[in-house]
Amino acid sequence: MADLRFSCRCGTLNGHVTHASPRGGNHIVCHCADCVRTLVHFGIEANQQDGVDLFQTTPDHIKIDSGKEHLALLTLSPKGAYRWYAKCCDTPLFNSPNTPRFAFATVLTRNIDRPEALGRVIGHTFLPTADGKTRHKNITRPVISLMIKAGAALISGRWRDTPFFDPETREPVAAPTLAPKNAGRAG
Repeated sequence: MADLRFSCRCGTLNGHVTHASPRGGNHIVCHCADCVRTLVHFGIEANQQDGVDLFQTTPDHIKIDSGKEHLALLTLSPKGAYRWYAKCCDTPLFNSPNTPRFAFATVLTRNIDRPEALGRVIGHTFLPTADGKTRHKNITRPVISLMIKAGAALISGRWRDTPFFDPETREPVAAPTLAPKNAGRAG
């Protein structure tokens, strides 16, 4: 399994993802409004039809080599998912739950040096439909795989090895900032 490099736009915050391969995680596309809204908030063109390309893994596989002091945290709602970004250049990098005990994170593949090493996209979440609703496509296997990996990290204690939370206090390493309600929204 490969280690793949990631970095923010300016290169100040960088690191690597271990076990970054089709067997080490899930290469998916999320089409949810929140993932798209996050990219748009940071000035990146995105839409729900195309979605956001992600690699699902456990946080212990995400290693920040330099620039950790630039890791910042955005939330779109008070209890929503954590959107981690590099404050040096406003690059969205990762998503995680708002608790370290659910050992799960996604890496935005746009920041990975060789995203093709992750293999093909195996599932889509929150695909928009003609009637205005959403559906999932080929997501059963990735969900089961994610639950097994997150469960193993919880049982083994690997959930404590995370760049996102203090292992003792379980608090995020950066203070969350709540995005304005209109952040990343059209119009």
